[in-house]
This record gives sequence, structure tokens and C-alpha cells, in this order.
Amino acid sequence: MRLWRGRVAVTAERVTTALRSRAFLAANEHELHEGIESALRYDGVEFEREVRLDARSRVDFLTDDGVAIEVKVDGAVGEVARQLERYARSPRVTSVVLVTTRARHLTLRSFATMADKPLAVVWLGGVA
Repeated sequence: MRLWRGRVAVTAERVTTALRSRAFLAANEHELHEGIESALRYDGVEFEREVRLDARSRVDFLTDDGVAIEVKVDGAVGEVARQLERYARSPRVTSVVLVTTRARHLTLRSFATMADKPLAVVWLGGVA
């Protein structure tokens, strides 16, 4: 692990590991956000919620090291891909993590990158 500013740097891999190691029980997207926040805090990940990247883009979570985390419980694959691409184009973003309850969003894994930045997809085993 890299140390940065006296701490372990936050990468997309670290975020996905933190999220995949937990079970999430949520009745709605708000509860899922709360569970994700709790998991990130438990793992010592520093972040902000609802961060405005530009006039059109507000990401659900942004770590201090630039990992953008977007949570989706619905949405067409193309629409989600366009949204993630906008996030990835921000100079504040170093990588993008999609956290989803929809199996159809797993097709986004085939991209591997968005705007030349790493993309990871975490499926929480929700509705197909």
C-alpha cells in the first residue's frame, strides 16, 4: 500500500474492497447511502458527500484522493455510462466506482475505464 500525506492512499481498489466486504440491507437509495457512508468511515476513507464537480454533475461520494463513488438502484445502462463519463472528465476525479443493485449495470465493467480513468463496478446483489 502507498502512503500519502502520512496515511494510506484511497484507491478504487480500496473502496471496492471495503464495500464488497459488507452486507447492505437497505429499503431505498437513502438507506444504501447511509450504509456506504458507514462502511467507508469504518475503513478510514475520508470523503465528502454530494460533491458538485461542475454545473451538471454532482457525485454521491468523492474521496480526498479523487475516487468518485456513484450509487445507482435504477437507470438505463447508457444513461449511467454517460453520467460516469461526465464524472471521469472532472480534473478532481482520479477513478470512478459505481455501486449498484442492478445486475444490468454489470455490463459497464467491460469499459474498464472512463475518460482514461479506472472504472470499477460493485454489484450489491440487488434486483436483476
